[in-house]
Amino acid sequence: MGKSLVETCINPEYQGGVSKVFVKTLRDEDTANFEFPLFSKNDNRLDILLNASTRLNLVSKASRVVGVGQSITKIRQADRSRKRVTEDLRSLIDHANAPIFGIDVHWSVIVWNQAASGITGYTNKELLDKSLVQTYINPEYQGFVSKLFILTETLFSIIETFSL
Repeated sequence: MGKSLVETCINPEYQGGVSKVFVKTLRDEDTANFEFPLFSKNDNRLDILLNASTRLNLVSKASRVVGVGQSITKIRQADRSRKRVTEDLRSLIDHANAPIFGIDVHWSVIVWNQAASGITGYTNKELLDKSLVQTYINPEYQGFVSKLFILTETLFSIIETFSL
């Protein structure tokens, strides 16, 4: 009590941003969903989502700020973890010794790794968002490959249905 919340609990890197939110709120401009790290007494980081609003005194003049913070620490940790896993998988796919490609529901290329580029000579940039079957499969085999994709899609749908 009686100490500056910003100077005591906010990392110096974020003190200016948090101070601006409080000053802005004292000017009667409520602030919603401002994110910042808050550090506990034992220096544990908490990610906070802050909503700040003005409280008026008896003569309708801004007299204080009420901030409602919600810890989003676990959500941010999960986001960071998910991002690391995604980057690791992307790197694993891209650097695999086997050609790997992925297509979306319209059979457009969304993944084309380095091994696939090395074997075919087509770069990732040349193929992305283009129909694999119509653009890069020999017309003689397009029907067969299309049927194969449809069969694969059907099998995945069946597996998904039974997994529920």
